Amino acid sequence: MGSMPAAQMAELAGHPRVAILLGGMVAWEGEVAEGTVELEPVREASLEPNPRALPTRQELAARLDDDSLAILDVRTHEEYTGKLGNHCDPRQGHIPGARRVGLEELLAGPGVPMSPERIREAVGLPEGAEVVAYCHSGSRSALATLALRSAGYDARNYAGSWHEWSRHDELPLER
Repeated sequence: MGSMPAAQMAELAGHPRVAILLGGMVAWEGEVAEGTVELEPVREASLEPNPRALPTRQELAARLDDDSLAILDVRTHEEYTGKLGNHCDPRQGHIPGARRVGLEELLAGPGVPMSPERIREAVGLPEGAEVVAYCHSGSRSALATLALRSAGYDARNYAGSWHEWSRHDELPLER
């Protein structure tokens, strides 16, 4: 779970090449070296911050009617409908227009996405579509973003997720 938020922060900082090993270290096919590593300090870097890497509630609120953006809710059906949300959230429901796709429809196992075809079938959007995923606190949606990217989507994680959205009464919701 920690690899996608770390990648998101590297993207936000403007790192030009960010990659994640699908399946984690158990998926590594080479030899694993152990022991002390001597690191060379980086003295110069020319990174340009990339604010697009971190979708905000303001961006999502402004784009609720934007057909070029799909908002994907990866919480449970009960959370999505507002019937059984987290007790720490003042309001229950989902972001207007968000479609629900359960995380289990995107992952074959821990850190291992379903095939790109199965993911695209579950999401119902063409490859390359812009998608922002969210959940309750950004953890499940981080994994979803990883899976969505593996299927060819222009996917980003709304880290604030429902935990943030539900605290702003000026933001609309659906049930």
